[in-house]
Amino acid sequence: MDIKVLLPEGTILPEECIEAANGDELIAGILYRRGIKDPEDVKKFINQDYYNSFNPSDLECMQEATLSILSKADDGANVCIYGDYDVDGITSTVLLKEALTPFFDNVICHIPHRFTEGYGMNSDVIRDLKDNNIDLIITCDCGISNIDEIKLARDIGMDVIITDHHTPPEILPPANVILNPKLYGDTHPLYFLPGVGVAYMLIMSLYERSGRSIYEGQWLDLVALGIIADVVPVIGECRYLLKKGLPYLINPDRIGLKALYSVLNSNNCTVEDEEDIAFQIAPRINAAGRMDNPYLPLKLLLEQNWDRALENAMELDSLNSRRKTLQNYMYEQAVQIVEEEQRDEGIFVLYNASWHEGVLGIVAGKVAEQYRRPCICLTLKDDGFTATGSARSVGNVSIYELLVDSEDYLLKFGGHKQAAGMSLNVEKLELFTRHIQALLPKEKGIQKDLIDVDVEASISAMDNTMLRRIDKLAPFGHAFSKPVFVSRNVDIVSNRVIGKNHRRLILSSDGTQVEGIWWWAPSIGDEWDELKKVDVVYTLSQNRGRVLLTVLHMKCSKKQELRPPTFDRHIQWYDLRRQPIDKILKTCPDIPIYYEGLEKISKNVITRYEISKCERLLLISAPPAPAILRELIVLSGANEVILGFQGDDFLNINQFMRQLQAILKHVIQNRNGVTTIQALSSLMCAPEELIEIALLYLKDAGFIDYIWEDMGEVIICRGKGSNGLPNRQIEELLHNSFHEMIAFKRYINSRELATIDSLLRSYTDNQY
Repeated sequence: MDIKVLLPEGTILPEECIEAANGDELIAGILYRRGIKDPEDVKKFINQDYYNSFNPSDLECMQEATLSILSKADDGANVCIYGDYDVDGITSTVLLKEALTPFFDNVICHIPHRFTEGYGMNSDVIRDLKDNNIDLIITCDCGISNIDEIKLARDIGMDVIITDHHTPPEILPPANVILNPKLYGDTHPLYFLPGVGVAYMLIMSLYERSGRSIYEGQWLDLVALGIIADVVPVIGECRYLLKKGLPYLINPDRIGLKALYSVLNSNNCTVEDEEDIAFQIAPRINAAGRMDNPYLPLKLLLEQNWDRALENAMELDSLNSRRKTLQNYMYEQAVQIVEEEQRDEGIFVLYNASWHEGVLGIVAGKVAEQYRRPCICLTLKDDGFTATGSARSVGNVSIYELLVDSEDYLLKFGGHKQAAGMSLNVEKLELFTRHIQALLPKEKGIQKDLIDVDVEASISAMDNTMLRRIDKLAPFGHAFSKPVFVSRNVDIVSNRVIGKNHRRLILSSDGTQVEGIWWWAPSIGDEWDELKKVDVVYTLSQNRGRVLLTVLHMKCSKKQELRPPTFDRHIQWYDLRRQPIDKILKTCPDIPIYYEGLEKISKNVITRYEISKCERLLLISAPPAPAILRELIVLSGANEVILGFQGDDFLNINQFMRQLQAILKHVIQNRNGVTTIQALSSLMCAPEELIEIALLYLKDAGFIDYIWEDMGEVIICRGKGSNGLPNRQIEELLHNSFHEMIAFKRYINSRELATIDSLLRSYTDNQY
């Protein structure tokens, strides 16, 4: 992977830009590197009070739209809001439903069914709406390509107002009014606005014209959610609206969002920023349309009753878990096809007649990301003749242009450079596959990774002050991602696997140690043990009040030296091992306590993942591995460490496995199977590697099944019964890992304090 610093060190920034950034040269430099060089633009970017927001009434055709709606309201018309099944479509529909209800006696909503209607408007639905006395259709997040359907609606006596943001066709549909910023070119201030943003502009203009008031923040939660979920560029008006709406989305008044956050909190998930919205909220709302119930999130967001909202939120969470399970099984099958049949192709065309249509796009995206090549995933429709699919691309390869060049084999297709959908006669699948793969040989298909780096700095500068400075540039998203840092010649103090290919790191430089996490780190085997000094590329985030580096890439530094000691400060040790817990707690009041297990012993308890700076640290649990002991001492910075170990946690491996199975049963029954390796490791006070091996053993034995998710999540399912004799290799790994943990716990329970101190300072773990 190439690392490219956008501007070389030493670039002289204009004083006016630094002044516009409130004297912060770092912030001015990041903006300058990203093309924001005019001092006035810098001011507007940092402080939204300087930004001149767009007047909704100035949007072309807005006057016609608002007058048409008010006229229909005076006539007592019946209105249908015709939406879409993704987050942008759902939020647009909710916004219009709530905002138009004061004007009309009857406002209904229609969300298309992904599998029976497909995307956009449907002629049969149009006829049904007419039969139900609908006079006006207002589309949101759809309609601009539905020429035939809108002509039908007009022919049978209905008016149509389109609010959409998709690229218009050459011939526009014959709607009464079309509101779509894409009609006016990419220099238009609203060009990148998602569907919910266009709907919001309509309502703002309508309320102004009608003299109705809007309370502060009204509907901005929906606008912010749509902007994040639709991955539109977070610049200009989109950035302005997101920044205004994010506080109302993070701390919502909307009962449905409160209920959904409550369900997430019960699964130890929190919603604190736009990244949490993107990874936790948007997928759950999208899951309904993917899994066959598109009205569920609509009901949730409109709901005014807490109990019903909570019921809907729990159902949505359950649907999302089912979606994840299905998606991961399909992904594993897709990878198998790639490895066995298409590894040497420049574009993958993967087909399985039993795949679920609703998650084809997600799977194609994951495969494309893993192999850095475009991917098309297809399945068979219920008619038995039509293959339908979704495509995702990477880098500079336009999947849409490839489909244009392959249209002779397709029934229909649509999309853009990075994503597309298509359908074809299944009998033409082989011919289509050969044709499109011939268009893109392997050497052109594989896209090289390139990381654009904003700032080169020492990790010693990565503290809460730096986080606050970077937060001035928030919110982050598409076209304005989090600033990327590179630090050179960094020492690796600790490097542990925590889940499938995730790594927890402690990095050190200039006397400072910082925690890092590398999601989906590449598997490089024994090379990890050879890494001494590294160049590390990362973004900054906060975890439980402390700085966390989210690692994007690491490589061996050109400057290699003997590895320094983990730390060289003096530690005062105190020995209270095997004394009663009550006595220890009375002796050491108000001290952070490291404890992992199922019991509740004190309000001051922290786990290995919650450790933060403190002068004194009490260890009630015996750390389950040398690296974890080292992490606790290094990250706490404690000068006094009190050992209060109580003895063995488990008498034997059978007791250990029974307790783990009890925890997993609780997770399945009460949390839709969603947990993390970190949570399981803390509850069991065991190394992450041992938990992984135990899960593998239980899966092989048929007691459970599980799948890995992003960000360290694992979804536990009930097993299908015994698979026969256990895999001896897995069984041996389990026994060895368990006994290694027990051996270390007994070692630090019985050794002199000086021996423990010596072990702590040695990078290579001693034998014990």
